[in-house]
Amino acid sequence: GAETLLLAKSDVFSEPFAHLLKKAGANVTVSSDVPPAHLLSSFSLIVSAIGQAGSLRGEALHPNAVIIDISTNAVNGSTVGDLDKKTLQEGQWASP
Repeated sequence: GAETLLLAKSDVFSEPFAHLLKKAGANVTVSSDVPPAHLLSSFSLIVSAIGQAGSLRGEALHPNAVIIDISTNAVNGSTVGDLDKKTLQEGQWASP
């Protein structure tokens, strides 16, 4: 299964979501904080819902990472997620 990082501040969100991911065969790590880059790069799937704009940057992620950014943050009148999409590298994919 995919090495998966679930970033969430709420157990109400993270526990059932982690259960679904595990049931689908993923190896899931749950954290409320973004791990250091040397650990972050080991996850091929990241689901982020921590509410910290720009806390995920492409250069720190697995080369073929899939990022599902659930978070919404207001920055300078725009709505953005936790991922700084401008930093995505070739081979990485993000939603939305």
